[in-house]
Amino acid sequence: MYGRKILIVEDHQESRESLATVLRRARFEVLEATSLKTAFSMTFAGQVSAIVSELKLPDGDGLNLLSQLKKNGLECPIVFVTAFGTMNSAIQAMKMGAADLLTKPVTAKDLTEAVGTALRRWEQQHGREAFVEASAQSTQPQSVVIGVSRAMRELFSLVERVAPYGGNVLICGESGSGKEVIAREIHRLSPRRDHPFVPVNCASVSDELLENELFGHERGAFTGANEKKIGVFETANEGTLFLDEINEMGLRSQAKLLRALERKEFRRLGGTKKVRTNLRLISATNVNLEDAVGTRRFREDLYYRIKVVTLVVPPLRERQDDIPYLIKAFLAELERTCGKSNLNITPEALARLQRYRWPGNVRELKNVVESMALMAEGNTLDVDDMPQNIRGGADVKEIRFPVGVTMEEVEKELIRRYLEYFPTKKEAAQALKIGLRTLHHKVKKFGLVSSESHSKQQP
Repeated sequence: MYGRKILIVEDHQESRESLATVLRRARFEVLEATSLKTAFSMTFAGQVSAIVSELKLPDGDGLNLLSQLKKNGLECPIVFVTAFGTMNSAIQAMKMGAADLLTKPVTAKDLTEAVGTALRRWEQQHGREAFVEASAQSTQPQSVVIGVSRAMRELFSLVERVAPYGGNVLICGESGSGKEVIAREIHRLSPRRDHPFVPVNCASVSDELLENELFGHERGAFTGANEKKIGVFETANEGTLFLDEINEMGLRSQAKLLRALERKEFRRLGGTKKVRTNLRLISATNVNLEDAVGTRRFREDLYYRIKVVTLVVPPLRERQDDIPYLIKAFLAELERTCGKSNLNITPEALARLQRYRWPGNVRELKNVVESMALMAEGNTLDVDDMPQNIRGGADVKEIRFPVGVTMEEVEKELIRRYLEYFPTKKEAAQALKIGLRTLHHKVKKFGLVSSESHSKQQP
């Protein structure tokens, strides 16, 4: 796929950047245009393998781009990705020769499959060499972490910059936020992609067993060691070793890990022969390792060895814009496994899920969507299909205040709770039966932040 240029024509900046991120991660070269006029000039100026375009653009209809290219003999496959898709527009686009039409939101898998299929068909029809790689396969893992939020786009950008280099990476984030998926993406984009990715959860085994898991043992090293065991340091040779919850590793194992990283060699338990190894270490933690260093629960020298680069995966509650995309990806996955087709979710249920705080992050969201799909009688997921803790937790109608609280404190807490419950300030103001301008004034007065403004101001 190297060398294939994809032109994205989209006037909405966040949508354009999100599409560009997905395609760059799929190893395409990406060009960007914000209007038909710019798209025309860029298409005529250089060879473009395919175009991904919005239907509604500031200076015309995306279908005009399709007809204009045909008129000038510069045909190439065009995939429309639009928020304005209807059956009529889809039929019209296909009649004019569009390769596909996707309705927003789209997942990484949706987009790369559509572009990959369009290019393969085009090359086959025109007698050119078809794709050797399937872009959908190369991007399969990303469907659970794809996001349009600024925080996730910045994280993906960092991953792309870090992946080609061999430095050790520390990934920080809450449980369930997707740290292992980010680690796998770093491996997939690195020169080590054709070698093993070996994950180990340091919290799942005791310190004594962890040492054996990492470095293996020789036959007869201890009672019951009837044969030699190869540790993950050897299994991951030339590839990537992922140590999840490294903060749970005991001091003894930390010392041996540090030595192996520094010398790039180790001895199996009970052995005398040194084993050379060449791997990349990616570690993950759900706690502040600096605090663990300060309390002497984690070695300072190992801490600086594993954190050549530090990446932070934001919790789901700080990227609520990603929830519709994640749900769509999970539903597509469930259609293949639970025997239901055309799964969808009602706007009311989606709004309820976006208001929830998600202490278990993406992992919890995935489990909830799966539970809803199994509970739903048909193919539509609704509020009644939600687990009780989320259905009830998102609909708290009782607010209690202790005796002695001031009216100003009551007003502040009341407004805060309404801002948490309703997705926009407008809806919160309507429920409070006050004007939107009045609500803005009180939010500023009390120093409050709504979920709406929070999602727009993510770092």
